[in-house]
Amino acid sequence: MGVFSKFRLFNRRLALACALIAVSTFNYGFDNQAFASTQAMDAFDKQFGVWDEATGAYILEPSWLSLFNSLNYIGFAVVPADARGLMVGSYQLSLAIGGLVINSVCYGTSDIQDNRAWRIPLGLFYIVPSIVLSLIWFIPESPRWLLRKNRVEDAWLNFRKLRDGAFSEEQMEAEFKELRTSLEQEVEQGKFAELFRGINLKRTLIAVGVNFFQQAGGQAFISQYGAVYVKSLGTINPFGFNLITASINIVTMVTILLWADLIGRRKNGIIAMMAMFPFGFAMGWAPLTYVVATEISALRLRDLTSRVGFTVNVIMNFAVNFSIPYLVYDKYAGLGSQVGFIFGSFMVVAGIFVYYCVPECKGKTLEQVDFLFNNGVPLRDFGKSDAAAMMRAAAADGLRKGDDVDVELGSTGNKEADST
Repeated sequence: MGVFSKFRLFNRRLALACALIAVSTFNYGFDNQAFASTQAMDAFDKQFGVWDEATGAYILEPSWLSLFNSLNYIGFAVVPADARGLMVGSYQLSLAIGGLVINSVCYGTSDIQDNRAWRIPLGLFYIVPSIVLSLIWFIPESPRWLLRKNRVEDAWLNFRKLRDGAFSEEQMEAEFKELRTSLEQEVEQGKFAELFRGINLKRTLIAVGVNFFQQAGGQAFISQYGAVYVKSLGTINPFGFNLITASINIVTMVTILLWADLIGRRKNGIIAMMAMFPFGFAMGWAPLTYVVATEISALRLRDLTSRVGFTVNVIMNFAVNFSIPYLVYDKYAGLGSQVGFIFGSFMVVAGIFVYYCVPECKGKTLEQVDFLFNNGVPLRDFGKSDAAAMMRAAAADGLRKGDDVDVELGSTGNKEADST
């Protein structure tokens, strides 16, 4: 499938559903970067900082920065398989676009010398939630959720709404049958303890690992503290720097997401490296963490696995954001830009982890990924395994042994129940 041909997989209803999810995450990036950028404004520093005799200006204490940037961390299964990498990964792209928009606003208000400079960006927080609230009523319920509630006809109707026009009738029926087959084999929603038993332990550890390393790489140094740190260097406009990094983020991420389903001089040097960091982060860890965590969890444990992975992500986000000011500023460890060696070490370990532990799930449905895990296929063989053919062979073998594998549309797999 070509780079742009995957857009043919989306009809109007599915596109609206994915767009609304993107707008919701846009709001998080909008809010998050508003806090990050306003910290570099002179009016903000005067309002919340302390006077520094050495620099002759107001500064934000490292301990204040640590709490301000860390405490906020306390507290896509409807798309076709061939486009899942694009749409699930677009979560991070939406964050980046939200960041670019609010950074542009902050760039425009940064020259205002009173509190309007930071109050205007923060006052825009209510716009996006109002848009989401007005559009959420037009999005159909997930067919998977409806099937779990035994609402088969409603599930089929909603499934058609999300596929009609982009797929043929035969393709829709085949995918729906595969979906029903997988869900009917689930006895009940899994329990938390099952996350750490048998093959599920491997899947849980992968989800935890990708979420851990996404934050352990130190992206917060750029996303949360970039503007403040660049301002302390006294070279370029920190708000212009944020626009540069946000733009690099978006261009890189768009490129990666389109391909995800296919395949003094010292201070200036520091700024250049900081500007390039988002390029590397946006190529992989930023968007694809969410893709991998969504794909590898067991269907009956998907919600629990996502919660565990997200919890690890939030804890690491908090830990990294909290520790950076103490690592960077002279009042404490005073590492400055050398903090990158710490994060770089984590990324070496992350590279080994990805190579040996993260399976290739490109082009496979969630049910097919589940089948490969349950049948003990080695992680590094996922990419070259024809899961669809293996599932058909397993079904045929079940028929020869007399098992009930009736997956016709509208069937429950229980002939006696159907006849009543």
